[in-house]
Amino acid sequence: MISITFKKITIIYLLINFIFLITILFAKANNEIDISAERILLDKENDIINASGDVLIKNKQLIINSDKVIFYKDKKTFEAIDNVTIHDKYHNKYYSDKVKSNEDFSTASTRNVKIRLKDGSRVVGSVLKRQDGINVIKNSQYTPCLEKNYLIENCPGWKLKAKTVYHDEKTKTMHYDHSTLYILNIPILYTPYFSHPDPTVNKRSGLLPPSFQSDDKLGQLISIPYFYNISGNKDITFTPTFQSTATNYLTTEFRLLNKNGIFNIETNINDNSDKEGTKHYIFANTELESNLDKFDIYVQSSNNDTYMRKNQINEIDVLISGITISDTISGNDFLFETKSYKHLSLSGSNQWEYLYPKLTYNISDLKLPKIQANINIKNEILRLKSLNKNTKTSISSEIKIDNQEIDTRRGYVFDNFFDTRLIYHAIENENSNNDISQLRIFPQIGTTISYPLKKINTDTSQVLKPILMPILAPYNNYTDSLEVNNSNIFSRNRSSSLSEWESGPRINYGAEWFVDYKDKYDGNLIIGQSIKFNKEKSDSSDEISDIMTSLFINFDKNIYTNAEFIVDREVYSINKSNITSSIFFENFTLKAEYDYVSNKFATASEQLGLASRFELSKDLNFIFSGKRDLNSNLNIGYETGLFYENDCLAIDFKYYRDLTKFKDIEDTKGLSLLITLKPFGSSKSFGKSKTFGPQI
Repeated sequence: MISITFKKITIIYLLINFIFLITILFAKANNEIDISAERILLDKENDIINASGDVLIKNKQLIINSDKVIFYKDKKTFEAIDNVTIHDKYHNKYYSDKVKSNEDFSTASTRNVKIRLKDGSRVVGSVLKRQDGINVIKNSQYTPCLEKNYLIENCPGWKLKAKTVYHDEKTKTMHYDHSTLYILNIPILYTPYFSHPDPTVNKRSGLLPPSFQSDDKLGQLISIPYFYNISGNKDITFTPTFQSTATNYLTTEFRLLNKNGIFNIETNINDNSDKEGTKHYIFANTELESNLDKFDIYVQSSNNDTYMRKNQINEIDVLISGITISDTISGNDFLFETKSYKHLSLSGSNQWEYLYPKLTYNISDLKLPKIQANINIKNEILRLKSLNKNTKTSISSEIKIDNQEIDTRRGYVFDNFFDTRLIYHAIENENSNNDISQLRIFPQIGTTISYPLKKINTDTSQVLKPILMPILAPYNNYTDSLEVNNSNIFSRNRSSSLSEWESGPRINYGAEWFVDYKDKYDGNLIIGQSIKFNKEKSDSSDEISDIMTSLFINFDKNIYTNAEFIVDREVYSINKSNITSSIFFENFTLKAEYDYVSNKFATASEQLGLASRFELSKDLNFIFSGKRDLNSNLNIGYETGLFYENDCLAIDFKYYRDLTKFKDIEDTKGLSLLITLKPFGSSKSFGKSKTFGPQI
């Protein structure tokens, strides 16, 4: 009997658990609410569940945490009381002390609500009423700014205060009635109606933040961009710019991305209010998708040379249009280019230069096993119509053979080379009969002999490498004298022209020294000189060059200096120098550039450029950049101002003065203010920035 009774009890227990499991599964299948709490009381007569103490409610639509919940089963509604947090299906969070809602949160009401949207932006209001996925919030404030990034306590970068906010979760739009924009708690703009996409939207049509500027030539400026989202892969932005004392203009930018590539077109046209004729420009570029490494088509066109500079749109000097195609064929590089160049600084018919075409095919890393040499072959076809209307045609093939030998017993390293270029070169002179048609050959042989010396101790490592580079090459009558400088002191050929090659036998020599201390401080010094032998009288360059010196010093990544000097070999004075230094110290950054040229090379010049950034507080920086001509003791230009940027706001306020001249454009000065409200705008560029001195 005992055994039978035990079996019956076991069967009944398993049956109860089975029924309970089926009930839970059925409840979840019908989206019923699952409640857990420290205490749960069931009022069967009124069909009410009272839960208290760390209450957790779950279903497919939402998760609710609170201190107390009253659930009305027949009405399928609930009241959550004290410390209420609701997570909805859109990953938004609601905080309040009392919420009344149906079981899927499609209908709800509460007071003193705080909402944190999916991206971290926040909405607060005195009353929330929710109906069919629309939140109606009274006396509301909205901000996307994170509290941890506030510049001032209890002061978001920007916020919108409105009498009523309607957040439509279906259309993903937030609508505002009688709203005021506050920036750093200062009321800036009132509007009776305003709307914007909610943070779940990546792209949507609408106005973007405006920019403001004051300029002594252009007057008061305001630009108001409007972004129109055509589809997920294409959009267009219209930006009208209004200028109080100059012509207004409209800029249009179209972008398209599809399986065929990337297409961008930017156009600009003014309103001809000055009665001097309509001015415009068109910039377009296409990066086509293909089996090639690159297939680009680009166009830059303007019907007025100074229009873009006068209106401070950009400072382009040369407009370039053309096609570039490149590819790798069996490991070798192929390049095709055809281009036109319009030089805006010039006038008349001599502005244009044409490249039609340039073909390059490089064959690299061929081997000569017997002598352990590498061979590189560069084949090039070039046709160029220059500014003086001459048409140059060049067809060349250049062969470079390199071989390295190391004397392991004495430590010498020999980098041997043999170079030759065979070229057909022709010039058609439009204005004279002095045409040229020649076959030229430029052979040379040489070696770079180095003797690396290395010393290492506990804290310091040093490498000293003397260099001797003799080159044997015949003289030719096609190459003018070439400047020896720091960048080409150890070059095999200092001529950059395809139809020329450095002429005559020569020796480049010098040394390189590198030192490192505790992996924190390091420096590099290069010194070199070049000698030409039996120099022809027609060659105006010195037989023995000046002394070239390059120096780099780095102090624990906080201070670095890069300097280049050309020292007169006879009197040991500096004929040319370029020094760049940077200091990074806690909240302060300073960069300086110094350029000096004596009258030995050209017109003497001496310029100093400075740029600095000082972090006044978190996200707020004071910036300055400027350049001065030390010969005339006059400024070339400068720019200074304040720049603030955090997760939700960017403000760029600056004063600039540009004293340079371009054709009939005189010096300008003015104020620029750009306010970017993130995430509705981009902080990639700020205002009409001038470039003076080094870049930080």
